[in-house]
Amino acid sequence: WVSELPSPLLGLVLFVGSTAIAATIAMQVFRRGVTTTDELAQLWHAKVLLSGRLTLPVDADPEFFSLDTIVDAGQWFSQFPIGGPMLLAIGTAFGAQWLVNPILTGLSVVACYQFARTAYDEPTGRLVGTISALAPSVLIMGATMMNHPAVLCLLMWTLVSVQSWTLATSRASAVRAALTVGLLLGIMATIRPLDAVVAACVVGVFQLVRLRATPAAIWDLGVQIIGGLIGAAPLLIANARTTGSALKFAYELQWGGGHGLGFHVDPYGHLYTPREGLERAMTYVGELNMYVTAWPAPAILLMIVALVMLRRVLTRWDYLLLGLFFAQVVAYAAYWGNGELLGPRFLFPVLPVIIVLLARLVRHLSTTPQSATLRRAAVGFFAACLVLTWCIPSMPLNAWGLLRAATSARQSLRIDINEATRRAGISRGLVLLREPFAARLTRRLWGAGLSRSATAIALSRKDGCALLDLAVSAESGAIDAPALRASVAQLSDVGDGELVMETADGLVQFTSPESFTPRCKAEVDSDENGGFVPFGLALPHQQFDEGGVLTGDIIYAADLGDHNTVLRARFGDRPWYRLVSTRDASGVTVGTLIPVP
Repeated sequence: WVSELPSPLLGLVLFVGSTAIAATIAMQVFRRGVTTTDELAQLWHAKVLLSGRLTLPVDADPEFFSLDTIVDAGQWFSQFPIGGPMLLAIGTAFGAQWLVNPILTGLSVVACYQFARTAYDEPTGRLVGTISALAPSVLIMGATMMNHPAVLCLLMWTLVSVQSWTLATSRASAVRAALTVGLLLGIMATIRPLDAVVAACVVGVFQLVRLRATPAAIWDLGVQIIGGLIGAAPLLIANARTTGSALKFAYELQWGGGHGLGFHVDPYGHLYTPREGLERAMTYVGELNMYVTAWPAPAILLMIVALVMLRRVLTRWDYLLLGLFFAQVVAYAAYWGNGELLGPRFLFPVLPVIIVLLARLVRHLSTTPQSATLRRAAVGFFAACLVLTWCIPSMPLNAWGLLRAATSARQSLRIDINEATRRAGISRGLVLLREPFAARLTRRLWGAGLSRSATAIALSRKDGCALLDLAVSAESGAIDAPALRASVAQLSDVGDGELVMETADGLVQFTSPESFTPRCKAEVDSDENGGFVPFGLALPHQQFDEGGVLTGDIIYAADLGDHNTVLRARFGDRPWYRLVSTRDASGVTVGTLIPVP
């Protein structure tokens, strides 16, 4: 059936089909919501952009209203490159931010088909399109609001444009293709700069090799660079206006130089070594065995088999794809951050490399002239893989298993706050969201003047009760921010084996039972009530006036216990509520509002 469809119609079917499946997953699995604070920060920033502002003025009490992914130094904005919030702003303007990535996923699948049919042949292209449209990894990530699907889409259309440049029959068409390549890479840089650098380097090497046959095309690369600068202009302008330098990213402003690429001490005070980088790369690649297609056969093993069987017929496009894959693995092996979200998300843009090789393996085996039995076995294997992946819901390690894992992950971030306020029948008030002790302590240290990195390091090394006492002293005015930083540095590190108890989130260290002051014990004991709701969930719902100041009928704030009194002067005329998480009859996590005296 797939082989008989006309090419334009097949492209439409692939686009509509993959978009529809990803959109369905977004509705049924993610409830048109988020799974990470990364998405929340970018959604909030998208709302800021739609107000006509690049940033907001920092709130007078930022510890109640910020996140670790939100910069509140001088200006208030997300730490992520501007391209992600800009894309979500487009969807938000239409009230359908959850549809942005499903649409981009459909476009990515079409690009995979177009690239493969041009690089190899029409049947291979159709196989690649089919596998891409049914790859759980592509569809599940495409149902989130993460920025990886946009990079995948841009990368695949960049490769299609590189093909157009390579096959151009006139200087005008070559220049247009080169300009398009540059624009797409530049736009990619506004979303995920490291991914764009990797792609630009590999594509650039590919083009330089090509120039040996057509030296005159060197001028095309100049046009491509101009296109890249145009595409990256929003990033450079946003950086200049927020961090003071076009080439300085908000990550560095928020976390310091330790956030950068390389083997060094990371923002959490841990020395990231080459050995750890190698282990992380091996973990990422190993996870792809299950994550890419969810077939019963390991994807990387099939990829290796494909390379061995096709070694005599590998083309320049195969080498381009392999270059992208290995460069991406190396780049993120040198990055200290752990990129796990329903699989190795940092490798998401290069998943088509594996899909193309799988399709080429099936195509090669199904057309081998030596054995009709082998041909039938190849086609049967491919069909069986698709059936086992999608047609047996009870299997734990197939597409349905991945969907169940995605459904159960991070339930607290899928609470419908608007529904909770409607059920409570409130139209005005201050709603407090209760987080575990470590999160509350973290916020109080931020408010007292400790940086994000210094706070993270302190919580991993110092006694939690001592840190709470210092935060309270700073809030009362007994010590200023420099004195707080000096006092934190003077605290002794908690030794191995000295942890006497864990908090609800297990991130705070304690030296001994004697360190538990009455205030600290009360804070820790209050976690036993549970019902935690991450404050980030409320961030995109915040309203602000023309001056960028928080306003609206309902204002959300993090619940910081006795420190909440500082909000009385601002919001004491409103009724106060606390939002807690509960389970409904069907087991779904929902929010419930409780009046606060």
